[in-house]
Amino acid sequence: MRKVYLVHGSEDGTLGIYSNVKNAYARAVGYRDEGDDSKVESYAKVCKRLRLFGHANVVDSNYATSQIEMFYLNQ
Repeated sequence: MRKVYLVHGSEDGTLGIYSNVKNAYARAVGYRDEGDDSKVESYAKVCKRLRLFGHANVVDSNYATSQIEMFYLNQ
């Protein structure tokens, strides 16, 4: 089994599916606006929440949020 990471944006739906958590995290962080006053979770916290719960919020703001969900893919 392989892990895949689904990046979901609150306004745009699915932003991408990645096989690497670093790439998924980078896409989720890139979803926010630069001028936006948003809270971004650290990479370490996101990885820990993915291991514990299977999903983690990455960006949380008044305008847009992004989340990563972990799934197992059977080959």
